Amino acid sequence: MTFTTLRRFALGISIAVAACGPAQAPAAGDPDPDTLDDGKGDSFGIAGTVSQEGSLDYGAFIPSDAPNTILHAGQRRGYVFQGLAGGEVTVEMTAGDCAAMNTVVHIYGPPQGSLGKRKRLITADDGGQGPCATDSLIDHFTLPQDGEYLLVASSFHRNGGSTYGLTLRCENDACLPPGTMDFPQSRVDQRDIDRGNFTPSSLFDVGDFLFSHNFSVDEGLGNALMGGVAGNKPRPNMRKVHFGAFGGPEATSCVGCHNVGGEDGGGDLDSNIFQLGDGVNPASGLPRNPPAVLGLGYRQQLGIEMTRELQAERDQAKTLAAQSGQPQTVALSAKGVSFGSIIVRPDGSIDTTQLAGVDPDLVVKPFGWKGREALLRRFIEGGLRVHFGMAADTQIAKHCANPIPLVLGNGPDCHDPDADGVASEITEGQLTALATYGLLREAPVRTPPVDPIVAGRVREGEALFMQVGCASCHVPSFVLNTPTHSELPDLTGGPAFVSDLRTDSKTPRPQINGDRTMTIELWSDFKRHDMGPALADIKPFGIIAAAQFITPPLWGVGTTPPYLHDGRASSLLQAIQLHDGEAASVRDAFKALTVTQQRRIVEFLANLKR
Repeated sequence: MTFTTLRRFALGISIAVAACGPAQAPAAGDPDPDTLDDGKGDSFGIAGTVSQEGSLDYGAFIPSDAPNTILHAGQRRGYVFQGLAGGEVTVEMTAGDCAAMNTVVHIYGPPQGSLGKRKRLITADDGGQGPCATDSLIDHFTLPQDGEYLLVASSFHRNGGSTYGLTLRCENDACLPPGTMDFPQSRVDQRDIDRGNFTPSSLFDVGDFLFSHNFSVDEGLGNALMGGVAGNKPRPNMRKVHFGAFGGPEATSCVGCHNVGGEDGGGDLDSNIFQLGDGVNPASGLPRNPPAVLGLGYRQQLGIEMTRELQAERDQAKTLAAQSGQPQTVALSAKGVSFGSIIVRPDGSIDTTQLAGVDPDLVVKPFGWKGREALLRRFIEGGLRVHFGMAADTQIAKHCANPIPLVLGNGPDCHDPDADGVASEITEGQLTALATYGLLREAPVRTPPVDPIVAGRVREGEALFMQVGCASCHVPSFVLNTPTHSELPDLTGGPAFVSDLRTDSKTPRPQINGDRTMTIELWSDFKRHDMGPALADIKPFGIIAAAQFITPPLWGVGTTPPYLHDGRASSLLQAIQLHDGEAASVRDAFKALTVTQQRRIVEFLANLKR
């Protein structure tokens, strides 16, 4: 199944004014509207926003110590759930600190009409117990119709002030529409994929569910370790500062941190994490802002083709060096991008000191702010572990063969190294589904402005972008020669799962050329660059220097603030001005432009939207 309404439910759910009374009177001074527009109206985001936090299954429990549930003043967070007419649901919302926040929770009905307007059905304010009487309870509410409901977590007067916990229960076992996917159904067996029981579309749908799903403790969220690589709190033992490679966990869903500009977008500053830290102090970690995760299949395949070019040049030099008995110096380039040079000696050894922007293995790695993973499969596998504390079977197999307690935990059972009582938290089939979902998501294809005056300014900005040298790193486009992908399983030995980016990817898609290649306009060179001491991390990331970062693609950049690896730039202008190191001369050329010319470049970048 696909969450089509969730797709429409983008970051800036706009407010539409309507005279529809809720089933229960709102709290005094409650500023929340009686109707919500699912993001398709013209008043997008004007009167308030509801951030997209994914979907909830019945029985779901979001812990109140989850760092990503912080509510600041003015904020509201939305979760969708599937409902059946006559189902009785109970919702509990608790403040992480009830002295600091008075919670308010709403249920809105399924979207209606062409604008997808949702009517508020019930609001709960004070329903807690004892000192936390300001917590909220919707008790045995009867759903009036079938469809997708919206649960909104808010606070009194939208004052914010704390994290929150959330529980959704079905009280009469009659809430879930037939055929609705749930987590057990998403636990795909890789062998069924190997047998050809899934199409790219059907496997995408499983990954779609998992990307939006809020994982629960019963499913393996978090850990039950105490001390060592983990924290010292009860299960799920969450924290915002990661401990080394073990990670947090700090989140409950993918979409909760990738929602700026819509699902699969970037993250706000509250979604920042601190990688490779000491588990406690933010200053010990590397701050990271979640990037947008669209068009990943095109990025991966371009990286694979560039890797083949670089390694072919190296291998040819090895052959020549061995035949001639003389060292061979070869300038490396892929798709027109220079990656420095190497010296290959007759004995096969290689001097890599003059390489630029790539590791000595010559594998182009498009994923991560540092460019540290070549395959989305591996990036997702690591993300599940560090962000949710959920290990895939692929990692468990490695751990049982050769223990890696600093990565997965030191529990006595190698199949449950985080000691939370849940083995096989993520099946290999689920990992393949999530990889397929990411690889087949649409690309941010820009649409020229309709207004001819605005279009002229955007064209002028693009020309200036080229003129000052921004395109030397943010290369506009590449040709993808073979737009197909083969996803190999890790454990089963089965065949690759093949998908065609020309036909299986979601729309919009990049241009398909007459020879069946594709032109991918993404504005990156896939290289790491030294960005100077001001932007440098406090320490290296493995063998990657502290000041080195991969050139991020700019497609979609107009809808994914904040900017840079740690989100320190709140605007595109500020992001440009903070460039340094290898980009210093280009930054200075930008600063030498008139204010009007600078604005044209920013307007061009702002036009690179989804």
